[in-house]
Amino acid sequence: MTDVALTHLDIFDGFKSIKVCTGYMVDGRYTADFPTRTDTLERCEPVYEELPGWDECTEDIADFADLPQNARRYVNTISDLVGCRVSLVSMGPKREQIIEIRA
Repeated sequence: MTDVALTHLDIFDGFKSIKVCTGYMVDGRYTADFPTRTDTLERCEPVYEELPGWDECTEDIADFADLPQNARRYVNTISDLVGCRVSLVSMGPKREQIIEIRA
């Protein structure tokens, strides 16, 4: 993967914090990789990083720089975790509610 589209950012508007799964504990050992076997997945316990939320409404924002600081932090954290760039962010069902992030 080289790019990811992150949709529905607006559903987090008003959350005090957002939990992001960063890996799994399996049989007492940490792994950042999603288990591919169902028998392993059954033994997994997710490991979360809790990020601060934001109170501002993001629905009408048209530029990444204008998003609340914690919303930008969330997008950047997702980018770091999946190992590729988030190039599109949507904040609602309308086409004009998409921000294209240029590197």
